[in-house]
Amino acid sequence: MPKRKCAHCKKFVESDEGFKTPLQFFCDYRCASKYGAEQQEKARERQRKKVAVAERAKTKTDKLRIKSRHNWYSDLRTQIHYYIKHILRVGQPCYTCDKQQSFGDDHRSFHVGHYLPGKEVDPRRFMLENLRIQCYKCNSKLSGNQAEYRKRLVEEMGIEHVDWLECSVNHRELKEIYPHYTDIQKEIAVWRKINREHKKQELL
Repeated sequence: MPKRKCAHCKKFVESDEGFKTPLQFFCDYRCASKYGAEQQEKARERQRKKVAVAERAKTKTDKLRIKSRHNWYSDLRTQIHYYIKHILRVGQPCYTCDKQQSFGDDHRSFHVGHYLPGKEVDPRRFMLENLRIQCYKCNSKLSGNQAEYRKRLVEEMGIEHVDWLECSVNHRELKEIYPHYTDIQKEIAVWRKINREHKKQELL
């Protein structure tokens, strides 16, 4: 008589001495009972993990849903400002007073300054045409040094383009551009990818 392996204790016994179920073979009823109990516990554990995964996913979705537009815009601002400061206009002097950046400057010495103030619903707060490198004095103490800022934008882009930039009716509100928070998410992802790829290139 051929021997068969018990599904629980892994011992080999004669086929006629064991206990057979439609799916498994056991050396005796005790092993069958223990095996059944273990399988039930494993099934319960799988279910607990499944429920935990679903709950974590729901929690994450809920957090994203209740996150305010202000927070999403803050994340978008961070990515765009990084791009301007570290990629598009890296190392450039202050746009409005020509102060040069130097090796000893900390992150507060030079900012990404707005020609037109970055109001919450105004899309121009994220437009590259409206953003340049500025020193702390021009951006903070002189409130953007707007007169000089405008003069230099006109010299750079032309009066027609500056007039277009200044006229608010030419620009849709951010809620129109990004109707849903997922639209802001996608925009953040685009800029994050650009910045991440730049960082990779720096490491090569």
